Amino acid sequence: MTIPKEVYRYVEYELYHYAEYKKELELERERILESSSMLSDGMPKGNETSDSTAKKAISLNESKSIKAMREVLDAIDVSLKMLSDGHRALFKEVYGKGRKDIYSVCAELGMSERTYRRHKAQIVLAVAGEMGKIQKMA
Repeated sequence: MTIPKEVYRYVEYELYHYAEYKKELELERERILESSSMLSDGMPKGNETSDSTAKKAISLNESKSIKAMREVLDAIDVSLKMLSDGHRALFKEVYGKGRKDIYSVCAELGMSERTYRRHKAQIVLAVAGEMGKIQKMA
């Protein structure tokens, strides 16, 4: 199955930013969970009778940035679980560590350049399918 060039580039962009998204998601979660209803003078708001825990849970679920990052991360995680150990090792080297030298990655992982390119395309294809950018193969 061929994948449109712009979809391939978009999915690769998301794959290269996987670790960054994980960090941002955790920082955003911590920011929301650590927020309080105190005013800048340290005094609580007087006439507000609401559950701060519920507000935090709602904020976590409603934040558009968190939702978008979570969808991308979930799609990548699900796809990697479906793929082989060789695919996961390639993902770690190329997208996790940002290594671009095909030949050194191939030598380290013990695969040919053709296998490298096939695995990389299969990773992108699987993630694109999970993200709904292309129709999944049956």
